[in-house]
Amino acid sequence: MTLKVATLLLALLAAGCAESNFELGDERLPKWVASPETVQKVEVYFWVTGNQTIVVTHRNGDVVRQSAEFSWHPYTVAQGYERYPVYQVAEVNGIREIYMHPCRDNKLYIVDAVPDAGSDIHCDSPN
Repeated sequence: MTLKVATLLLALLAAGCAESNFELGDERLPKWVASPETVQKVEVYFWVTGNQTIVVTHRNGDVVRQSAEFSWHPYTVAQGYERYPVYQVAEVNGIREIYMHPCRDNKLYIVDAVPDAGSDIHCDSPN
């Protein structure tokens, strides 16, 4: 029994376990997405291994998995990671975009810019 559990844990670690995942809000899709009119949903996975994956599911069932490099936006570094909204910069194929996480839920939004310090942003407002 112990050997089976150890084997399962090793397999999970080798495959990577999602630490957290978020759904992208409907307002805007990543610029690198081909055929945006066919997109059903976009999810962002942050893995325990430190990798990030953006998964695009199309209405016809096609799924595109794209590795991404995420880093904290300087605004978030300055304000602290526990205060919302928090911002991250994602880069995919040389295209950089700002992702906003407005509150403690599972939604992310792509935004054009980070607001001025002290701006009033609410969880139900992606812009």
